[in-house]
Amino acid sequence: MIGARYQVPPLFGLVLAGGRSTRMGADKAALCYRGETQLDSSLRLLRPWCARIYCSIRPEQASRPPYSWVAQIHDRFDAGPLGGVLCAMEAYPDASWLVIACDLPYLEPATVHDLVLARNARRPVTAFLRDDGQPEPLCAIYEPMSQVFLAVEFHSGRGSLRASLGRANANLLTLAERWRLESVNCPEERDVARRKLEGEAAG
Repeated sequence: MIGARYQVPPLFGLVLAGGRSTRMGADKAALCYRGETQLDSSLRLLRPWCARIYCSIRPEQASRPPYSWVAQIHDRFDAGPLGGVLCAMEAYPDASWLVIACDLPYLEPATVHDLVLARNARRPVTAFLRDDGQPEPLCAIYEPMSQVFLAVEFHSGRGSLRASLGRANANLLTLAERWRLESVNCPEERDVARRKLEGEAAG
C-alpha cells in the first residue's frame, strides 16, 4: 500500500558452528577463552539484540555437547557459511538474521552494538569492512530480501559468502579495531588469542 509504514523484520540470532574444524583439530565452538566456551560467548553477544537465537550445525552434531541444549537449525547443505545462512532463512523467511561465527574470540559487545545500531533494514546486508576492503560476512545482519540473491549465488556454484556480499548492495561499515573480527582457525592462532585476551583482561 502506498504510504504504508515499513515494518522492520524481527531480528533473530544465528551462531555458525557447522564447520569441521580440520585445521584446529577440535570443535572451535567448545574452545574456552576468558573462562567460557566460544558457543557461550557467542550466545551472550547475541542475547541482548535477538528475539530468538539458534545454532547452525550439521545434523550429526545435534546430540553432542555443547550443542545438545541449544536451539538448532541444521545445515543440510554442509557447504560453508553460505549454506548455514540459507538454511536459517528458509526456516524463518520473515526474520532478519544477526549472524556471528563461533571462531571470533576477539569479538566484543561494543562491536555487535555498533553493528545493530547501524543496521539498515532497507539494504540486504549490514556488515563491517575488513582490512582488505571486503565485507566481513561472519559478523553481519542479513535481511529477508537477501535470501533470493544468496540462493542464486549458492545454486550457481558461487559458494563464498564473502564474495557474495561483495556483489550485494550491502550497507558497509567501518570499524576502528578491525582485529576484533579476526577468526582463529588453528592451535597457534588459538594460543595467541588466549595470551592476547588474558593480557587485555589484566590490563
